[in-house]
Amino acid sequence: MLFRSQSGALGIDILARVQRRGLGVSSFVSAGNRADVSGNDLLQFWEEDDDTDVIMLYLESMGNVGKFLRLARRIGRNKPIVTLRTTGAMSVHPLGHDVPVSHLQEKAREQLFAASGIIDAGSLDEMLDIAEVLRLRGLPEGNRLGLVGNDSAVATLARNAAEESGLRVEAEPWLTGRVSTADRYRRLLDEAARDPSVDAILAFYVPPVESAEDVRIREVLATVAASIEKPTVAVVVGVSASAMRSEAADGARTGAGLRSLPVFTDVEHATRALGTLAAYAAWRDAEPGTFGDLHPLPTDMLEDWPDTEGQEMSGAQALAALGKLGLPVAAASDGSAAQASCVLIATVDPLVGPVLMFGLDDEVTSLLDEYAFAVAPLTQQDAHRMLDGLKTLPLLRERAGSAGLDALAAFLARVGDIVVESPGPVRIECRPLLVGEKGPVITTASIRGLSDELGPTWQARRLGR
Repeated sequence: MLFRSQSGALGIDILARVQRRGLGVSSFVSAGNRADVSGNDLLQFWEEDDDTDVIMLYLESMGNVGKFLRLARRIGRNKPIVTLRTTGAMSVHPLGHDVPVSHLQEKAREQLFAASGIIDAGSLDEMLDIAEVLRLRGLPEGNRLGLVGNDSAVATLARNAAEESGLRVEAEPWLTGRVSTADRYRRLLDEAARDPSVDAILAFYVPPVESAEDVRIREVLATVAASIEKPTVAVVVGVSASAMRSEAADGARTGAGLRSLPVFTDVEHATRALGTLAAYAAWRDAEPGTFGDLHPLPTDMLEDWPDTEGQEMSGAQALAALGKLGLPVAAASDGSAAQASCVLIATVDPLVGPVLMFGLDDEVTSLLDEYAFAVAPLTQQDAHRMLDGLKTLPLLRERAGSAGLDALAAFLARVGDIVVESPGPVRIECRPLLVGEKGPVITTASIRGLSDELGPTWQARRLGR
């Protein structure tokens, strides 16, 4: 495991916390103002480093985000990347660097990170929780969680926390009853480990008082729970918590004991870490798809195509241009009541590069900011995942069906390609975009040239798909 920080002082604190958890760090980099070595440079080095299995990044600001997302998408297939971003990390200028800042809202940035397989932590403790489970227990094969413990109230809390973290509790909790014994706890752990409906296990223990049996149950956790092949974490509360965590750290430092058992003091932190890793595992196992071939715009279109800021094609001219590029256009609706009115905007962000935004074209969607974002170019699988993130997907599926959604995904990928293929940075807006069983139909569109200052970001993205 390695760590990169832009703050030396924070780095010292993080190293101390890592040591208290009994984790190892293969390398640590305090980047400072990044005079000659960027985070992207380090990512490419760590990708080939055999001593690195988990990458942790603390980011106060970011330079070439488009390249960072491309690298993360590739590296994350083999090595998890866990980030902690400060507020405004993509919207402030790095110290000593005159680079663009992003115009995207934080919600959009979160989507772009998740689509690239980046594990984005909300706090330093959460970051280290995720790294600890990754380092010690690995990834679950699914999101089904088994609960083993000695208290029904804690089991209820754990079930609720699991559901909020994207986990499913399909099996009834294995509970020891009012009187807990080490032998009973051992049998329940073994049953949960063998249950085919369980992908990961949360083993919790709430000791009523400190006793000899309490010590024996902790020993069961230290041996049985730590030896289960499925990712297993422990939650120990009360007087045993500090002792358990101390034993875990000591065991890791000495190469024995609890080195393979992450120990938490509440179910919320434990389930959040497991849920985050289950989502990452699902991303890594999903088919990434392949990009289509890029083709420059036809020569006879270049004369009218907007190539400088302020130039614009709209109305019939824009529809004709998009139709010539293979997109479905129409002067008006075909009269189908099943169509959903949507909006698609493909533009170039100064920091990220070509970005697509899609959602329903209504006041509620606008008010709740319920849009899906993706970096172009994208595969059809990327486009489907983009749609899957919409809370309004059930409405789209009702109006379009499976065939219509497949056509919509292909359409989104093609629009992304057009923005990348453009001889200069442009903004394409389709509103309304009508989506039905036959797929999308553009009824109104505009194509506008953007600032020449976006050229380097757009070109770098175009060449580095």
